[in-house]
Amino acid sequence: MTVTKINELSNALARTIVLNATSKKAKRYLINYNIKGKLLDIPNALFTFRGIYCISLTKGKKSAVAYIGKSEDETDERLRHHLTGKNKNGTDLAASVRHKNKKIKEAISKGYIVHLYLYPNADFEKASLSCIEIASSLLAGDKFIKTFRDEEHWNERNG
Repeated sequence: MTVTKINELSNALARTIVLNATSKKAKRYLINYNIKGKLLDIPNALFTFRGIYCISLTKGKKSAVAYIGKSEDETDERLRHHLTGKNKNGTDLAASVRHKNKKIKEAISKGYIVHLYLYPNADFEKASLSCIEIASSLLAGDKFIKTFRDEEHWNERNG
């Protein structure tokens, strides 16, 4: 397979993922917290999937993907960290750790509705998962900046 074909296929899948992440027809999970900051109504089973996850923001009729990440296997803690701000054992993340939990809570406080979309696929290997994460986050970043001009996209680096 040529590099051109790999690019075409990864970009096509990235478009599907980004589109689904903001679609009312796709299975998405509302991210919300109680008054003490505890995550509400997200099943623990979601923290053990393998694939791409997207955090989208909606305000009024505008919606865009703010962040795209990957979960490599059931032991990967990134999604849990992002949504809860805690480790698996319930302890707080170190203050020095940059995590999306603060960004999610800030977005909610600014009036955004925040959703989680999962694109699981057991066939992902490390390289294909990284490839699709990067392709998706580049596409999502461009769309996010055009949709919410006063906000920064949360994917700070790709690769």
